[in-house]
This record gives sequence, structure tokens and C-alpha cells, in this order.
Amino acid sequence: MVPTPSGSDHFPSAPVVSGFCNALLGSSSNFRYRNGSWSGGGGLYVHKVKVVHTGWTALPFNPFGADLGTYHVGGVTGVDWSIPDDLLSNSAPFSTVTSGMSNLGVEAYKRMRPGQAKAGAAQFLYELKEFPLLPFQKVFFKKLRPRNFADIPVAAKNAVLDIKNLGSEYLNFVFGWLPLVSDLRKMYRLYKSIDRELARLYRENGKTIHRHVTLNQDTDVTQTESISNAPYLNVSGAPPNFGFVGASRYTVTTRTTVKEWSSACFKYYLIDSVPSSEWTSRSRAQLFGLLPTPETIWEVIPWSWLIDWFSNIGDVISNLSANAADNLAMLYSYTMRHTVTTSVAQCDSWHQASSVPGWWPESSSNYVSRRDDEVKLRIPSGSPFQFGPTLTPLTGYQAGILAALGASRGLVQ
Repeated sequence: MVPTPSGSDHFPSAPVVSGFCNALLGSSSNFRYRNGSWSGGGGLYVHKVKVVHTGWTALPFNPFGADLGTYHVGGVTGVDWSIPDDLLSNSAPFSTVTSGMSNLGVEAYKRMRPGQAKAGAAQFLYELKEFPLLPFQKVFFKKLRPRNFADIPVAAKNAVLDIKNLGSEYLNFVFGWLPLVSDLRKMYRLYKSIDRELARLYRENGKTIHRHVTLNQDTDVTQTESISNAPYLNVSGAPPNFGFVGASRYTVTTRTTVKEWSSACFKYYLIDSVPSSEWTSRSRAQLFGLLPTPETIWEVIPWSWLIDWFSNIGDVISNLSANAADNLAMLYSYTMRHTVTTSVAQCDSWHQASSVPGWWPESSSNYVSRRDDEVKLRIPSGSPFQFGPTLTPLTGYQAGILAALGASRGLVQ
């Protein structure tokens, strides 16, 4: 890897400008079936680290003509130069680094499962008994009661200034109009393509079906910057700061990309040898979500949406519910996570020559250290009916709903 460089040539070790290490920390061997095909393998844990430093310079120190050595300057300390513990001693158990991935397998099964309902008509009809209010209906016609057209702008302004009304209107949009419009669009799209969906469902009967789904893909970028009236800010090997007149700009940019996806193979057998009218009617109803299932009951239970934020109960109930694909079997399923973290630390440094002859020469340098940290994980997805908590933090959308709930109940002043 990359050892800490020496500060001057008085030290025996010379500075190292780059290094890398790769390790396969866990895997399961593949094996052949009797038909000659491969099993596909099991768990996988790969960790790669690469560190590169650019902009190394030598700064001679010759005050009054006396050769006191050369400082080898380079390598920005804002980047971690050390070897990860799991690469040194494999101290991170496979179960620890893959924590939470089994829940992703449950979600993936729900999304890849053949025969899943394309719309929720039964839930739509149940929730239609409480038709969402028109926007600002409560404010205009029940509370503020504008007497004429000229009063409406004043009523709207007062409504905007009232945070309780804003919370109610936001919830009316999120839980009223947004699901209503979304359900109508899903049912319309399915109505236009229902014959193709039924034909494909029957065409894939008895065949191996390969599915792939991206579960999460997120990129986070952070950057910090600082400016100093001294050179070599956070640069390794810099000489003691005496006699310098200069400045430096120091920045650290970290970019983390996480992608999680799943791949599976299914096979199912329909009971009917030819598409009968009974099968067609039943499958049509199941694709529209008209038949009552445990999933339908769960979706209409109050606050089930909030429980699903912190657990995978909704996905498990959906996987337990019947759909249009009879006698479904999952031949294999794998869930993968790929994490790439890139950190770049940079220092733009300058100082003028010292007034003392040979003390410090003028220098203008750019020092950059980059660390690429890559982790690849793969697990067999396991049971699609496994309950588990969801430990991810709330998204901005979820936090906004909770804030609106508090505002609409007068909890936020």
C-alpha cells in the first residue's frame, strides 16, 4: 500500500507516490449440475483500494550555502492512505458487510415476480369512498369564506401564511390526488395493453424467465474548501513553517456511488393447457388487482404506509399473495451491491523566495492525492418471505410528509 513518506532525505526511506491492493475476501465455489450447467455460485466479497499521489516536489534547504538536506513534499493528508482493516486481517465478517441486503432480496422478488398486478383496482375502489377534496376547498369555502371574487386573493394569501393549512393541503395532494391520478394512469395503460400481457403470460408458461431489476442507485458528493496564508496546507513532508511568505488553497471532494440490483430466474406452470375463458377472466382480474388479496387488505389499513418505511412487511405480504402466475418457482436469485468511493484532496501552494540567500527558493506547486475505494458484494437472495427492519434514514420526501402531519395537527407553531 502507501507508507507515510519521509519529510527529508535524512530519513532512510524514500517517498512512495502510489499504491494499490485488491482482495477477494469471500466467495463460494461454483459447481456443475448433471446437465452440464453451472450453479451460479454464492456469496462474493471483493474489496479494491488504489491511492495515487501527484505533484511531488523536492525543496532543498541550503541556508547561507550550507547543505542541510532536501524536503520531499507531496501527498495530501485529506485522503486516507492506510490499508483497510478487512484487507489486513479480514476482520469484517461477511454477515456484517452484507447487512440489510436480505431485505433487498424480498423487495426484488416482489418487483421481478411474473404475473404481478399492474394496477390496484380493488384498493382504488375502496379508497374512492373518500374522494379527495379540491385544493384549498377547506380554506376558501369553510374557513375564510370569501364573499366575492375580489376576496379570493386575500383568502389565498392568508392560507399560504397559515402553516397548518399548508400541511393539510400537502397531505391532500400526497395521499389524495397523487394516488388517484397514479391509479387512473396505471389502469388506463393496462387497459391498452391487457391483451399483450395475457399473451406474454401464457407464452412464458413452462419456460425459464430471467429478470433483472435495479433497486437503488444513489450518488452523494461532498466538498470542503479552506484557504490559508501559509503554504503546504495539509501536505505531507512540508518543512517547518518559518521564513515563508505565501498562501495555499486546500479542497477535498468525496464522491460515493452505491448501486444495488438483483437478478433471478423463474419458472411457472399454468393449469390450463390452452387459454380458457375462465383463465383469461381470472388472470385479467388479477392483473388489474380486482381480486382481494392479503396485499390489498394491507394497503388499505391506516398507517400501513408508515410501517413500510421501517420494515419490509408490505413486500412480504405482497409476495404471499396470489397473482396471475400459478405454481411459480424461483430457480435462483442474487442480490448485488457495488459501492465506489472516490476521495480527491488537492492543495494549490505558493510561496516567494526567502530574503536569506539559499533559505527557501520560490515555489508554486499543485499537490493531489486520490483514493479509489471499491467494494463488490453478492448474496443469494434467500427467502422472499423474510421479515426484517429497514435501517435506512428517511428521505426528504418522507420527512416532508411527517412535517406536514405535524403541521396539520397544530404540532408545529
